[in-house]
Amino acid sequence: MNTHLSQFYGTNHVPSDAELFEIEQLLAPHKARLLQLEMDLEEAETKIARLKKEREYVLRVMKPLKALSSLAYLQHMLCAVGLAEGLQIMEGNCVDYTQVVDLDGSRYSHSPTSSLERQKAAKLTTVPRACRPMAGTVRKLPPFHCHFDPESNPFMYIDPESLPILKHVRFSATSYPFDNQNRLNFQGFLSAPNLKTLHIQGSHLYRTISVLPVNWTNLTLLSIEGPIGALFQPERLMVLEILSILWKCRKLRIFSLLLEPTLGHNQVLEPQSQITLPDLEALNVTGCRLQIHYLLQSIKAPRLREIHYQPYFKPARTRVIATALPLSSFLQQYGHQIEVLSFNFPSISKENVGSWLECTPALKQLTLGHGFQFAPPPPRLAMEVEDRPFDDSCIALLTPKQDQPYLCPNLKIFRSSIQSLISAEALLAFLNARIDPLLVGSIIEEVSIHQLPYDAPFAEPTDAEDERLTPIREAGVRLSFKKMYYYHPNTEPPQGAGPTGTFES
Repeated sequence: MNTHLSQFYGTNHVPSDAELFEIEQLLAPHKARLLQLEMDLEEAETKIARLKKEREYVLRVMKPLKALSSLAYLQHMLCAVGLAEGLQIMEGNCVDYTQVVDLDGSRYSHSPTSSLERQKAAKLTTVPRACRPMAGTVRKLPPFHCHFDPESNPFMYIDPESLPILKHVRFSATSYPFDNQNRLNFQGFLSAPNLKTLHIQGSHLYRTISVLPVNWTNLTLLSIEGPIGALFQPERLMVLEILSILWKCRKLRIFSLLLEPTLGHNQVLEPQSQITLPDLEALNVTGCRLQIHYLLQSIKAPRLREIHYQPYFKPARTRVIATALPLSSFLQQYGHQIEVLSFNFPSISKENVGSWLECTPALKQLTLGHGFQFAPPPPRLAMEVEDRPFDDSCIALLTPKQDQPYLCPNLKIFRSSIQSLISAEALLAFLNARIDPLLVGSIIEEVSIHQLPYDAPFAEPTDAEDERLTPIREAGVRLSFKKMYYYHPNTEPPQGAGPTGTFES
């Protein structure tokens, strides 16, 4: 360059055309480089945005599995893959698998037989405690797992002090903590110092549950599911055994209980005192109505938000208390804070539904029947024939009306699997009112009714083509209707065409 740039600094010198041309030549390669960098940055930003979207998609796909507890994750890992693959996954990824114990005698587990499996098993320095060995294969595991005791029951003598990070324990099927002689096994797992959640299933359970060496004050989740059998006759009511340990569970947040139907106890007992569970948020009670009644009268739950009530009704069983008495009295006390409610009765009336829903103004999710169970799902017993289905008068209680009070204004999810006899007019009135912004503050998100009669106007998949439901679906409401039974109010069988041809009474 013939022109010195220094003459332009601190002066009023105006460059000539030739000087400007020389300056432009100096800037040209830098401008080209800058343009290329900007293009590269734009391309990189596009690539980063695409990668972020791909990452979000992968995380969304992984979310259901990540939402499972570590217990369920290990169940999938150890039961869905072979032992060699499972050991490899544990070796490379599972740092905290010792947080979980799941003793389930009904599961099948391969013993390490090949040289590759032995090599990978030998590399593990701690026990994969979520293994589910059968009795025959458990003797093959100790040589490859240093924490297994070589006794006939390798789990019996584990030292609880060696389980400082164990938080979740589940006993199921034949691995309940008591043997046939009512002797306690697995004390190490039960005595783990930081145990948070405990699931127990199996017989020989309620008689001595209060003697389990569990740090009850540390539990946040307790699930107890007893057996259903007419031959089991406890020495005392099972609910009394439960209450004997429940007062210690000060941090309990989720409590699920299946109570065995009583034999010989047919009187309603009055509780002596009430137990306060200050952190309890979700309660699932299933089984004997008498004992459920006693339990609900015996507890206080100031933070309760979710209740699932599933009493058993055996055929020809004498009803010594009113069907809805336990639930009605409990909702009168805590219904104002309940957001999730489910119940299952063999028959239902407008009066019952109205009294319960009047007590639950904050309700967001309502489930009727057994089709949508709180975990763990209890076994089903034969129930009496339902003579009072969920009908138009019941659905009308939930239908918003102009300038009139209605029940459950915050309802987001409604599910029903009890027998329903709802007309198309009543159902459409309910759906249209629940999406009308002039009647409700926010529209309902889901409506599922799975026990409609055979002649109901809606049922999958035909309801997807019904024009009357189009605006409901366009409003974002998830709909599911199914026909599950034949309802006929008369006792005499009708004449007509049956499922396999013509029949006559």
